[in-house]
Amino acid sequence: MKRTLPAAAFLAAVAILVGTGMHGSPGSAMRIAIEGYASGLASCDAVSAASFLSESLAALVGPAALESSRAPEWSGRLLIGREEARGFAVLLGGNGASRMIWLRRSGDSWAVSGDTWLDGVLGSAAMTCRDYAMDILPQVSGGAPAEDFSCPVSGLPYYVDPGTGRLLCPSGHLGEGLRVGSSACDGRRAGVAAEVERYVEAGYSFPGSLEEMWQESGGAFGQRGGYRCPDDGYSYYTLSDSMIWCPFHRAGTPVTPAAPEP
Repeated sequence: MKRTLPAAAFLAAVAILVGTGMHGSPGSAMRIAIEGYASGLASCDAVSAASFLSESLAALVGPAALESSRAPEWSGRLLIGREEARGFAVLLGGNGASRMIWLRRSGDSWAVSGDTWLDGVLGSAAMTCRDYAMDILPQVSGGAPAEDFSCPVSGLPYYVDPGTGRLLCPSGHLGEGLRVGSSACDGRRAGVAAEVERYVEAGYSFPGSLEEMWQESGGAFGQRGGYRCPDDGYSYYTLSDSMIWCPFHRAGTPVTPAAPEP
């Protein structure tokens, strides 16, 4: 008996709008929005599905994200409940699962203002956007217009803040943004390359890694824990193919130690 309480509680709270099947009624308009949104997702027509989103939700998730993420199947069953903070709650029945969406009045129609499935998609939006932004950052740093690239989640074009010189996502996924250009990193890499050159000139063999340089010299050369990019504290330099490589900027500085005297 206890297992039926949640469903019973929801049904007790449900206020099915009068005249759901009547043309022109609020319930009918709601159902049009729900069916248009759910059908667009089911048929992989992301543009159509996105057209039913509220302005605030459309600013966070665009057709590209809807197309790349598979929405749960909808059986056609729905229950329109009472109004909540996110809008009118609607329970969508699915094959083996159900989910909640919310709708708000948008002019003469209704728009989807929330979806528990989309909540999950947006939960990884910051990581998805950041990964893509880091991929295109070298091109923007090289002079490519930031507006030529768009957030993979919201579909809105990136831009560079003229005051800070940082690449920003209009949906806020990048937080304070990513620094465009690598002048600070260029200088840091040059300094690390010079350190490797001094290490070799002191008589040591060319190191296989920056950590090896510190270990083999007993701390006389290199730095314990390695070297981090000044523009991104999570990115550590590596020594690869005689080059100091920054994984954040995807740029390198060659190491050219002086040839030993004959």
